[in-house]
Amino acid sequence: MKPSFLVLLLITATVCFISCKKDSSDTPNNQSIVGNYKFVSLTASTISTQIVSDGVTEDKSVTYSNYTTKNNTGTLVIDDKNITSTDLSYSVDTIAKAYFYEDNILIDSTESNFHIDIPASSATSGYTLVSTDSIYMTSGSMFFNGSTSSTGPAGVRYKVEGDKLYIYGGNSKTTQQNQSGYIVNQKAEATVIITYQKQ
Repeated sequence: MKPSFLVLLLITATVCFISCKKDSSDTPNNQSIVGNYKFVSLTASTISTQIVSDGVTEDKSVTYSNYTTKNNTGTLVIDDKNITSTDLSYSVDTIAKAYFYEDNILIDSTESNFHIDIPASSATSGYTLVSTDSIYMTSGSMFFNGSTSSTGPAGVRYKVEGDKLYIYGGNSKTTQQNQSGYIVNQKAEATVIITYQKQ
């Protein structure tokens, strides 16, 4: 692999995306989600793929990470109209595994430490219960794009078990960038489970 392509293909950050996606559990919820919650953890599985071509060869990297967040702080308040997150924050400390291909032939692989601290932030979103296991939020308020700031409308699945509220999400995002004259196509995919404990 050419050194310039290797630099272009290094993955230095993993982000979470949440949108409506059916999780593996079809157990209906009969409990209300209204209440005060403490943020317990976020568990994520991510895949990031970058492809770049010079017109002769195609170089690709595929990076995987799986983690459960640490240093989790913050609260979530759900009333009958709004979801309000306050001072949500966490850290990620994991290993990212990358595989490098030239013309779809594996030529190298590597592991690297991946650490990031997400600063505390707060947000509010109106919401609607779509069914007994899904919520539609008018603006994002729970860990969108690696932070907790508000974003556009989104839907998530949820499950209540005892005093725990689980939020399930998944998404993929495709982007294209010009880096040093080369077109880099990137696809980021993530599945996420966020756990809250009722107070």
